[in-house]
Amino acid sequence: MLKRLCIFFLISIWCFCANGMENLALNKNYKFSPKPNYQLCTDDADINQLTDGQTSGCKWTQKSTVGWVKPEPFVEIVIDLSQKCIIREVDIHTIGGGAATVEFPEFIAVLLSDTGDQFRFAGIVSGRKLKDIRSNSNSGIPQVMSIKGINTAGRFVKLITRPLGRSIFMDEIEVNGEAVTDTSIRNLRDNLEIVTTDEI
Repeated sequence: MLKRLCIFFLISIWCFCANGMENLALNKNYKFSPKPNYQLCTDDADINQLTDGQTSGCKWTQKSTVGWVKPEPFVEIVIDLSQKCIIREVDIHTIGGGAATVEFPEFIAVLLSDTGDQFRFAGIVSGRKLKDIRSNSNSGIPQVMSIKGINTAGRFVKLITRPLGRSIFMDEIEVNGEAVTDTSIRNLRDNLEIVTTDEI
């Protein structure tokens, strides 16, 4: 049994190294607009909880969740990775399924910037594919909405999330990628279009 565990551990380490990706957003600072305002989960820790490496299923009754009600037209979150990195994909832990009228976001778009001023469109994921996932309880269904194939560099990661219902809940955002090296900058996308929020 011990031998099997050791083999599994070594394989896990090898896969991580071969993949080369890490959560670049872990414990990084971010800003949001508007401020979270869902009464049951809003607290002073909202400024840390989206990048603390912990997810508890995005329950809107738990303080570990960050939530907005009527955040029209959308929620913007900007994460500062502290330095320019290679970004491969972004994962957002959210919840929906119709319980208590909580639906998955209509879409989440990812924009990147080197300076925090001009942002380039890097990818989008639609929540429409989740619309058939319906909750049979009052607790909702946690899901991870992923934007894959980003494969470009940036320091600031902006998420633009549009609600499908009245509210949006998240409890973790992961920005997966690696440090910039001479090898990693090869074959990156470099033709991303500069956009403004009005164009989303």
